[in-house]
Amino acid sequence: MLLLRYSSIAAAVGLALSINLGAVAQEKTPLNAAESTEVYEKAQEDYAYLIGKQAYIWGWPAVNLHNRRAAMQPVPRSGLVGGIIPVAPVNQLSMLTDYLDAGQRFVLTPNQDVIYGQMFTDLGKGPVVFQVPDFGARYWVLHCMDAYTEVFAAPGSRIKSKPGFYMIVGPDWQGEKPAGVVEVLHSPTNLAWVVPRIFMDDNSQDREAVRSLVNQVNGYPLSQFDGKPRNVDWHGLPTFPAPAQGKGEVRWVKDETFWADLATVLSENQPRPEEAALVDTFKRTLELAKTNPAIQRGLDRALAHGALVLNAGFSFSIHPNKFGNQWAADLTAGAAGSNYLRRAWVAKAYIATNKPDDALYLGTDYDGSGERLEGSKPYTLTFAADQLPPAEAFWSISAYDGEHFFEPNPINRFSIGTKNRDLKKNADGSLTIYLQHTSPGADKEGNWLPVPKDDFSLLLRLYSPGRSVVKGEYMMPPVSKIK
Repeated sequence: MLLLRYSSIAAAVGLALSINLGAVAQEKTPLNAAESTEVYEKAQEDYAYLIGKQAYIWGWPAVNLHNRRAAMQPVPRSGLVGGIIPVAPVNQLSMLTDYLDAGQRFVLTPNQDVIYGQMFTDLGKGPVVFQVPDFGARYWVLHCMDAYTEVFAAPGSRIKSKPGFYMIVGPDWQGEKPAGVVEVLHSPTNLAWVVPRIFMDDNSQDREAVRSLVNQVNGYPLSQFDGKPRNVDWHGLPTFPAPAQGKGEVRWVKDETFWADLATVLSENQPRPEEAALVDTFKRTLELAKTNPAIQRGLDRALAHGALVLNAGFSFSIHPNKFGNQWAADLTAGAAGSNYLRRAWVAKAYIATNKPDDALYLGTDYDGSGERLEGSKPYTLTFAADQLPPAEAFWSISAYDGEHFFEPNPINRFSIGTKNRDLKKNADGSLTIYLQHTSPGADKEGNWLPVPKDDFSLLLRLYSPGRSVVKGEYMMPPVSKIK
């Protein structure tokens, strides 16, 4: 009964769990005791494989966040890893003062539209407080994710959140809201990832204007809260050594420690009530594997096959909600619920997404005819005058290499959109973006987004997206190859 139940769960999330049951499909009692033992062990291995594959897809986002947080534990204070990534001890914030460095390999599919910060929490140690200044008309959001990358709160400019103090509490917190706190934000897990985003135009004037506002953003344990702002000059933070980096993202999820990491995640974070039985099965299987080689073999098989399923979601165009001309998105990003495969795919392709009401991400790997985008070929993307990207806050288009990172270019531009105030429209009001590795000519460089020299992908970000795109009614124009 239990096996059938969890097979149904796997099917519901689209996992192709093919199990070789030939060895156990016996029509009679095994001929001897040795054969009986072999059949029994094979059945246990195949059962562990079934559970393990589900556990891998279900738990991959949480292990990713768990290991990111663990990497910060040796950090003595707020600073920058490698001089580029904001890091801090658990339950403390660190902020950038400019766009994320284009050469970083810590977070895939980065953007250069906002100033980022980050905090990882252990809310079992107590609540944390965030202070937010009055940003006026400037876009901002305090993006709060639980251990599984699900968004549990997002105060910000879109919903007209008030400036002031916000308190984030864990699932076991009981108490009253302290005086001076605007709102209590409830995380369903003790591990939370909090990522402030603050919009900035790409010019020196706005960099100067936003600096004093960023210095008024802070986050720290409730035990340090006295009702008064604790401003910080985030410029000039100390630099800490960076881990070894290759071409792709820092390897946050490691197969050789995955099951131990998942066991830790399960012990530190409460499951949702509807997932309690599933999580209990994961826990019992991991415990049994410590003394049962057959179960461990099944889990080892699940690692390899689970990774293949996960890697299939790295392509932007595979996502389920289609917007025409090879553009696609996942309208459940940040709120996947029980669709664990889609949650894992989003974490694999562009982790730390907002919920669709706050931001939507439309991506493509192909031109309008379905051919792979290649840096050796020049393209254009033209929005009709009445079909400009529907964003109430701002929009941008970024170009990424095959690993979903930026590639250096001569004008140091990695995204283009609202932040570029010198974009030129055509005579009919349409807007053409030039997508190519080399310059389209001096007269067109204001509308030029340099792309990597080899295969590349595009991602359109819509912050506070218009209703037409949230409803799936907006259609994207094709990426057109220049003849």
